[in-house]
Amino acid sequence: RLFLQGFERGKVVVVHDGRLRVTATTYEGNEVTLALCGPGEIVGSHSALTGEPVAAGVVAAEDGSASILTADRYLEILRGSPDLMIEEIRGLIDMLHRAEQRLVDIATDDVGPRVVRQLERLCRGQQAPVELPLTQTDLASMVGAARASVAPILAGLRERGVISTSRGQIVVNDLGALGTTE
Repeated sequence: RLFLQGFERGKVVVVHDGRLRVTATTYEGNEVTLALCGPGEIVGSHSALTGEPVAAGVVAAEDGSASILTADRYLEILRGSPDLMIEEIRGLIDMLHRAEQRLVDIATDDVGPRVVRQLERLCRGQQAPVELPLTQTDLASMVGAARASVAPILAGLRERGVISTSRGQIVVNDLGALGTTE
């Protein structure tokens, strides 16, 4: 665990290798997965920019490496690089766009299409097989559904050979067949 939700402004993590899982804890104490972050992504910058406590926790989803900067050092780097500041703004806009799309998906689509679309998003730009360090519960929380609703959808994809699963991992074997139906 790199940092916990609600902690004071602190660290900014730049992912080099591996993936991090961004999480939030509900009022009932359940941890939900908000996103997976991979190489080249920056985690924790929102807190550094606002001065507010971190809004989400971050956990290593798999082995990897990262640079960890203090919030003050990150802000110093941004002030010295207009290009990096523009990239930070683009990242914030992209995150807002993904959150808006998630709300639209939840409001307008059944669970099946949401699961498939989320798997497609997580695999974007990669070649099959794509190993995703996610549990069924993680995936369910990412699409705003209960695990019990997601499990039969994944079972159907598994039966067709589109995915395989093991403890804590979903492997997408056939990206082309992911969105097709029988």
